[in-house]
Amino acid sequence: MLARPDSLTRARPYGLWLLPLFLLMPLHAMAQEEDLASKVVVVANGSMPSSRKVAEEYMALRSIPEDNLILLQTAPGAQVSREEFRNTIRNPLLRKLREGGFVDGMEGDPDDFGRDTITLFRRNVRYLVLCFGVPYRIQKLPAPGAEDVELREKAFSRRSPHLTKAFAEGKLARDNASVDTELALLLHRDVPLTGFVPNPLFKRKEEPAGHDVLRVTRLDGPSPEAVLKMVRNGIEGERRGLRGRAYIDEDRRGGNFQAGDDWLIASAEIFRQLGFDLTQEKSGDTLPVDARFDAPVLYGGWYTARVNGPFRLPGFEFPPGAIAAHLHSGSARSLRSPRGGWVGPLVDRGVSATFGNVHEPFLRFTHHFHLLFAALANGWNFGDAASFAYPSLSWQGVAVGDPLFRPFARRLEEQLEDVDNPAESLQNQYVLLRRINLLEADGRLEEALRLATRGMRTSPGPALGLKRARLLLKAEEPRKARHALSFLSRLEPEESTEWGLMAEIADALLGLDDPESALAIYRKILRRIDPGEIHKAFLRRAIPVAEKAGERDLALEWEAILHPPPPPPEPTSGPQPENEDS
Repeated sequence: MLARPDSLTRARPYGLWLLPLFLLMPLHAMAQEEDLASKVVVVANGSMPSSRKVAEEYMALRSIPEDNLILLQTAPGAQVSREEFRNTIRNPLLRKLREGGFVDGMEGDPDDFGRDTITLFRRNVRYLVLCFGVPYRIQKLPAPGAEDVELREKAFSRRSPHLTKAFAEGKLARDNASVDTELALLLHRDVPLTGFVPNPLFKRKEEPAGHDVLRVTRLDGPSPEAVLKMVRNGIEGERRGLRGRAYIDEDRRGGNFQAGDDWLIASAEIFRQLGFDLTQEKSGDTLPVDARFDAPVLYGGWYTARVNGPFRLPGFEFPPGAIAAHLHSGSARSLRSPRGGWVGPLVDRGVSATFGNVHEPFLRFTHHFHLLFAALANGWNFGDAASFAYPSLSWQGVAVGDPLFRPFARRLEEQLEDVDNPAESLQNQYVLLRRINLLEADGRLEEALRLATRGMRTSPGPALGLKRARLLLKAEEPRKARHALSFLSRLEPEESTEWGLMAEIADALLGLDDPESALAIYRKILRRIDPGEIHKAFLRRAIPVAEKAGERDLALEWEAILHPPPPPPEPTSGPQPENEDS
């Protein structure tokens, strides 16, 4: 579970007043360069053909020079010891970066922990990409680590001197870490083994002068195929622009956990400012399996140990370009599992970028969701945005995705030029929804309604139709709204991610006193779901609809499926009556 060390004060909530200012920020100076591909160094495990395959196919997709591939001979598993990390990953990588001309500097003596050092003069690498097969966890030392008090004091003397003691004695006095955040400090001297080092890129709009931090992301997941699909989905989403909805799932516990909800609430505001149709779950529970979850291109939530809810719908896949993350201490601890935690399952389902933690990070020292989403919305790529949003290096985080991925490279205005393609009407309805939402937020209800009506002719779909009905209700035209929704009841929910949307349309029809059309929708949904917990979740919603539609026998039939009668008692065993004729 995510926790907060007792010795630390509660993080200050991020007020929504920060967001408009951030969204007006100029792009990061370096992020505007056209030739960032040449500044990407890709690292693969040379002992695994699948690792090299991921690296080479990624480099071909992004036109990264062949010479930018570095092969290491390291263990193929998820975890390495400190010694293995130093001898098979860290020191060989630094040496190969120097040999390849990616860094220029004067070689120094190894430090007290056996780590090679360099006095950096110049570097031609901005991003490190660690591929499937490169370990991602550094295990805790079996005994107390070497004394590094002087290094801790040097790391924190200027920014957070009070943390020196916390790293020496408190809950932060830990030496396990992610491989990724250790390698971010590969060019940095005097890194303590215990605790973390403040990230000089955190919340910095401009490139700090003289910094030596590498931006590290990872192309990793349950299989090489899933990893390469993640990359291709990102490139496709970048080319076409995001087409879908946003989802925020708050935890609502407050207290020491409030900062996490503050980040998610701020993220929701960013999505609104961008015009995305938004579901914001505020019950405190995670999204239920029967929740609306069509086209999730943006998702932020917490706080469960493993993937659940609508992510477990049969055949669920993210749309191209989706960014999704779930805040939990061990969200990336088993990132090569399609079922364990969150990062691995999200990659397995086609996400284009995500992030998480390999060990307990403590809440303040993990990725700040709203900063990452705001940076992406401002046109930054994933590598820069992830570094901007992460406060702590030599710690527990991983950012999984192509660092060059820019989900908002294509502006909404450009997307709107392509919405008349009938072959992609179901995807394009979400582009129109963004524009409609922005018009509505600006008080231009009539214009929003006209666009929704026109859109149902050019890019028809249930999400757009539901929005049009709600606009008609807002315009005080309930009869037209009911007619529009009744038309939608004729649609067949083809994909599992449409089940929750169609159920929401049915509930809207019920509110407009049309239980017959609402029941017709639930019949269609239930016919498509195999018996099990998902089927029961929709049954619970359908039973009162059947009753209001006058289908009492059907309601009782469904109730019996939910609560089957107990089996008849077994016949009692014992002496049988003697046959009188014997």
